[in-house]
Formats: sequence, C-alpha cells, structure tokens
Amino acid sequence: MIDPFLERNLADIRRAQDRLAGVARETPVQPSRTLSALAGANVYLKLENLQRTGSFKIRGAFAKIAKIAAKDKSVLRHGVVAASAGNHAQGVALGAESAGVRATIVMAEGSPASKVEATRRYGAHVVLHGANFAEAYKYALQFSQREGAYFVHPFDDLEVIHGQGTVGLELVKQLEQLDAVLVPVGGGGLLAGIALAFKALRPDVRVIGVQSATMDPFVKSMKAKRYRTCDAGFTIAEGIAVRHPGKVTWEIVRRYADEVVSVSDEAIARSVHLLLERAKIVAEGAGAAPVAALLEGHVRGVKDRTVCCIISGGNVDVCVAQEPRAADGGPSKIQLVVRVAPTKKN
Repeated sequence: MIDPFLERNLADIRRAQDRLAGVARETPVQPSRTLSALAGANVYLKLENLQRTGSFKIRGAFAKIAKIAAKDKSVLRHGVVAASAGNHAQGVALGAESAGVRATIVMAEGSPASKVEATRRYGAHVVLHGANFAEAYKYALQFSQREGAYFVHPFDDLEVIHGQGTVGLELVKQLEQLDAVLVPVGGGGLLAGIALAFKALRPDVRVIGVQSATMDPFVKSMKAKRYRTCDAGFTIAEGIAVRHPGKVTWEIVRRYADEVVSVSDEAIARSVHLLLERAKIVAEGAGAAPVAALLEGHVRGVKDRTVCCIISGGNVDVCVAQEPRAADGGPSKIQLVVRVAPTKKN
C-alpha cells in the first residue's frame, strides 16, 4: 500500500504537470556510450539543459505562479519577487509574464551574464545585489515586505517541489529499466520532487543527490541525521551553491532520498568539458555534478547497472576569442571559451 503522504504528493505532481502542459518541454533521455564505458554502467542522461529557459527550474516556478493566478490572482497584484542564482529567475520571469504581473529578480553580483540577460529578456526587472545567494535572498525578502510583492521561493515550497517532480514523472515513463537516478542538489527542490515521484511509483530505484564538496549541507545533514547548514565556500556550480537547505525539502529528502554524495569542483569542471567534447552537451556546473560523482566513483553499487544523470541546466557564459594572425601570414586561431564562474565567499 502506498504511503499516504506519497500518494497525496504524487497527485499534486500530476496536477503540476497539467499546468505545465504546453509550457515545459518533455526533455529527452539519451544513452551515452562514452560515460557508460568510463563508469562501467549503462548510463543515460536526462537533458533538462534542453528545457525551455535552459533549466528544469521553469517547472517549479511556472507551476507555482500558475496555480496562484488561477486560484486568486489578486495575491499577485503587487507582482512577484524571487532570489536566484539565475535559473529560477528565468522560470519566475516566464511565469509572471504568462500571468500578466510584474517580476523582480534579485541575483548575486557576479552571476553569469547569460542568466542575467535571459531573465531580462523575459521582461523581469533584475537587481544585482550581494556576494552570494544568501545575500540576494535576504534582500529579496526585504523587497517583498517593503513592496508587497509575492515571494516565490526557489526550492522550499511544496508547490515548487511538485513542479520539479514532473522531471521524475517523465523519467519513470521514459526509462522502464532503471536502477539509480543521480540528481544535483542545491536547496533540494529537484531532489525532493524526484524522490517523491520515484518512491511513489518506482520505490526500487535509488535516488541519489549530488553536491559540490565545498558547499554540501545536505551531505552533512544526512550524516548527522538532522538539519545542518554549511559555511560559505567557492564552487563553480553556482546553481547548487546553497548554504541553507530548505526545511521542507530536508524533511522530504531525509525520508525518501537514498543518499547524498559530494564531488570536487575539479571533477565537476572535468565533466563539463567531457560532456561538451564527447557528448556535445552543454552543461553548467550544477548540471555536470551527477556525471562527476559517477565518474569519480562516489556512487556505489552501480557497476553494470542502469543509471540516469539529470543534466539540470545548460546556462553558461560562452565567448569567442580570436588570436592575432601569425607572423608568417598563417591563419589566426579561434577559441570557444566557456566561462563557469565561481560563487563568492562571505
């Protein structure tokens, strides 16, 4: 018999999926020969980097705003505000645009320019404030209290979690044979949502979270078996650079996720490069973290098993650099540079 809590939340995830119809894409799952050979497992990739706005975050943010707008749009009369490392920002901006309300997004100074500009293109007003997500979050809360704008939390909200859980619903359908799913973890919304979906429908599948070793509060919390935070640190995976896990997400992860592991920034950087070079997949640091954990051997018991890594986003800064023409008249060199910016420390 299904756990009543799982049953209720599965129904809510399905309702979120209905609200996202025609907005969020059902992203593809593809096998990777290269990663399978390197990991000694049957490796698949769920490509949320191909999602609209380039990240899974549109699912939770849009579903949340759409539900509020349908129930009582007057709640949004002063607009919405959110704090974000960039991906949640775009989802909130798109949701606000669809609902016909104003969106203000607070992002940390030094956020990737691609995410800032994409958010502005969806019509949101972007405020760059603070050295990291924690400072941007604090300012967004102050803005909400001062202006009356509705605060859309990036992860610690059940309705946002339900939207993220639609990734799990899709994956259950797309891969009938699956032993483990690896999920990047910042505040825990995606991991919580996927854990709810899988433990309701496929409880035999292991659900494993992955964090950067420099900012890994969920790893610490799981080891201590109680809610823990962590000190600020440097990480190239700014999308999962969260010091304070969600209280709601922690309770779900504690009950339904099987494990949370951490991986070095060096390994994440290597995986960004490997995915681009060998699989032709653009993944940001957070999106590459599950691949890094798998290749570094941090995930046990997956040899000869079927594993899916959630490539959660692909929003990176890209520029083209051209070296001067050679002295002998030979052709100049053109380099494609992918910038993965570290978060700043408090």
